[in-house]
Order: sequence, then structure tokens, then C-alpha cells
Amino acid sequence: VNVDARGRPYRWRLRRVGRTKPVANGREGARQPVELTAPGGDSGLYVLELSAGRHRTAVPVMVQSRERAVMLVVVPALTWAATAQVDGNGDGIADTLDAGTPVSWPRVFDDGLPDDLLLRVAPLLVQLDRAKIRYDLTSDLDLALSRGPRASDRKAVLLAGSERWITRAYGRRLRRYVLEGGRLASFGVESLRRGVTIQHNRDNTAGRLVRPTQPSIQDPFGTRFEDVRTAATPPVLSLIEGDAAYDLLEGFDGALGGFSVLEESDLPSGGRGEMLAALGVETATEETPEVPDELPPAPRPAVAATRVGDGLVIRVGLPQWADRIDEDRQVFQITRNIVDLLRGTEPRIRTVTE
Repeated sequence: VNVDARGRPYRWRLRRVGRTKPVANGREGARQPVELTAPGGDSGLYVLELSAGRHRTAVPVMVQSRERAVMLVVVPALTWAATAQVDGNGDGIADTLDAGTPVSWPRVFDDGLPDDLLLRVAPLLVQLDRAKIRYDLTSDLDLALSRGPRASDRKAVLLAGSERWITRAYGRRLRRYVLEGGRLASFGVESLRRGVTIQHNRDNTAGRLVRPTQPSIQDPFGTRFEDVRTAATPPVLSLIEGDAAYDLLEGFDGALGGFSVLEESDLPSGGRGEMLAALGVETATEETPEVPDELPPAPRPAVAATRVGDGLVIRVGLPQWADRIDEDRQVFQITRNIVDLLRGTEPRIRTVTE
């Protein structure tokens, strides 16, 4: 890793996400590179922290085990690069895909790690690590530049964050993966609905993100979405469709609260899929002696498990979900249920120590 600390010595340390003790650390002279050997053992997300005087930054580092795991975890590197507040051309305005400007990659984040990594991705990975669940680790950028995933390679894919921009080919591969029997879970809102073109060098090590599109009304699996909404008072989510005995709901007591931000979708129709279980906000009004002029709108899922082709798609449309894994027993339980379903393990009631 080449580091330019403006001619000053600097310190560095490498630690696994969720842990404070570094696996390696050191001090280097001015403009001396850091030479790292990837930690052995299971795959995981690490953080390389650098400091020179009062200046600090951090860079996420993905480490892949030599041994293949059943489940592939995908981090949203495209979203991190596309939304980073970095002024690449010196005009005083951050280059982001939201602003419609081309974005160079890879990027060093001026303000440290992306919020999405800290708030949504890291808590999921920490839970997997605590449960000693092995996984492979990659990014959506890497998958967009390759030919994965394929159901013949592995049966489980977990998208650990909002993949706001994807290439058309990557979206088609995700759909084919599920249709052919793959199991996929997506933790994130506004995900898989915007297009982007990736320009890259011959080695696929650098390039630009260009030609971002506006969000589509549906994702590659045919799920149609409503806008993300914020409720003044967190509503109660309950079973609105599907089978209460479905394994996704093992240990669920029938009511889930505490979420004020929701991304809801339509129930599958027209052959797009079979709803196995869905949690949403019931929209039926309280009974009154008067006959209402019209029926209330049908409730829409914020958490849903859908059979698509020969595979399974589980979507969690609650951006506050990962924040509550350690605080809410039911969020913890359903998260473990999702991972079990992906891996082909029968869900069971668990404690936070499992």
C-alpha cells in the first residue's frame, strides 16, 4: 500500500471489523509503503487505519479465505464509490452519481469509512463472525466485472447493503442465479434499481462509473416498489401474506416495531413469484358503524420471502435493521433465520450467544 503522508512519518494498523485489537500494526517513514500479508483463517472485512499527525483515514480491506464457503457475502463498493464526497477534478464540488457526474474508482474516502459500511454492513458481518458462520467475501464491483454469481457455484448470496447502482449484465446474472435455484437475501433500500456503466483498465483495477440512470420501478426479480417513507410514529409490522409457520418467522411473536423508515413493495403478481411470508403494516381501518366509501389500500411488504423460479429471494426493506440486531431479540432471530434459509440449515430459536 503506497501512502503519501506529505513527507511525514505515519502509523498504521489493520484490524477486523467489529474488533478493537489489531492483527498487525507499525510505523513507517515518510513515503514508505506498507507491506501487508493477508491474515489467515476465515474470510472477513478488515480496516486499514492510517494516521499522520492530526490527520487520519481508514480503508476497507476484503480478505478471502483459501477455503470455499457455502455463502457469498457481497458488500456495496459501487455505492460507496458513487456517493463518496470526493472532489476529483478540483472544481469544489463532490463528484457523485447522484449529481450525475462521472466517478473515478477506486476512491479514498476523505472522511474515513462510508456510513453505509459502519451502520449497515458491519453489524451483519459482526453477527456472522460471532456465530462462527463461514462466508466468502466480495463486492458488487467485482461481480459486475466478472461472470458471477452462478447457482452451480454456491447456493447462497447475501447482499449486505444497498446496491443502488448496478450494471445491466450484473442484474441479469442475479436474476438467472435465483431462477436456477440460488438463494439470495438483500439488506438495503433503493437497491438493484439504477443502472450504471463501468469503464475500466485492462487489469480491472481502476476506471470510472458513468451514465447513471434514474431508478426503475422494479428490481431484476420483478418486485415493484413504493418510495421509501418515514413514519412519524414507528408502526407495527405483522404477517400480511404467506404462511405464519414459514421458517423465516421461527421465533417471531407476531409483532415487530421500532422502524420508522420503510421501503415497501407490491405483492408478487402476474407470475413474478410466490409470496412465502411477508411482514408489513396492516392498513385496515378500525371497524365503524358506517360503511366506508372505499376499501383501504392493500398492505405492502417491508420484509418478504418470495419464491422466484427455483430459487428464493428475501428482502429486508428497513434501513434501520442492522442497527437493531443487538438491541431487538426478534431482529436478531429473523436475521439468523435468513442466514439459515440461505445456507440450507433449518432455523431454530436462538439466543444472542449462539
